Amino acid sequence: MDKKRVVIIVLGIAALLIMTGCASQRVWTYTADPSVRTEPLVNKSVAVTPLADKRENVNHSMIGLMYIPVMPFGWMTLNTPEGGQQHITSGLWLFRPNEDIAKGIAEEINNSGIFKEAFFTNRASEGELNLRGNLTSTYYHGKLFSYCISSFGVYLWLIGFPAGSYKNNLEISFELVESSTGKVLWTATYKKDFGKVFWMYAPGADFRYDQLLKDIMRDAIQSLKRDLPSGKSSQEQTQQKEASKDSGIISITTDPHGAKVFIDGEYKGQTPTEVSLSSGTHQIFLQRQLYKPYNESVSIEKGQTRTLNIKMSPEAGGQR
Repeated sequence: MDKKRVVIIVLGIAALLIMTGCASQRVWTYTADPSVRTEPLVNKSVAVTPLADKRENVNHSMIGLMYIPVMPFGWMTLNTPEGGQQHITSGLWLFRPNEDIAKGIAEEINNSGIFKEAFFTNRASEGELNLRGNLTSTYYHGKLFSYCISSFGVYLWLIGFPAGSYKNNLEISFELVESSTGKVLWTATYKKDFGKVFWMYAPGADFRYDQLLKDIMRDAIQSLKRDLPSGKSSQEQTQQKEASKDSGIISITTDPHGAKVFIDGEYKGQTPTEVSLSSGTHQIFLQRQLYKPYNESVSIEKGQTRTLNIKMSPEAGGQR
């Protein structure tokens, strides 16, 4: 066997090992948005309990089919992906979805400033309110492309052809109830997806459930702020309405969403958002990764609702 053929075989084997045999394990990590210091919308504590697992417990791995000459790819479909020993670009996942996701939810809710406090617990009775939910989907689908030429498809990876693809799906339904009465105060269901075609030299992470939860919680927190009854007495609500006569509202939307909002130096959450402000002039500062910071001085009058629609400008070298 000549040296050129040996080199080609070694490169092919190395490429396949890099993609399927030497992948590192993934560990669940989650960082909530910064805490918002404001008067709670609802002055009650929230116990966030583990999610009820409603996923279909069926996993299939057909990666080996990529070695059949007539097959364009091999694939795996995992409804409970934490049970797989191997994934497309990663190995074992150290991930307990019903608890890990619930802990992330508790941290986001606590930092949102909507409630007096929110915390993860196994006992719903520890909070005045209980946020519970169903974990409906953590669907995972991945492919390795062989281009109908069996293991020789690996050589196409080496010259720049796509090596494969992966997709994550996260679906959660929420229910907020009063612990003492069982009265349902708020319900919502959210579904988010992430998919990517990747190349051998930049496979990326095929575990994106932390980012999907981040996207879900941004929507959930906005819904809670908009739809949740305040829980205040009629007298307190009247006093609040009287106080609001001396203030206005600013509604801030950005393209893209997810910019951090600071008003007069105080963090107020992420766009899109609405903030009640005292009448007068306020300094608005918006910040988003890969985009230039945005500053604007805004005047608010009593009873006024002012809307800002800001198109963020990418930094030099940044990507949309």
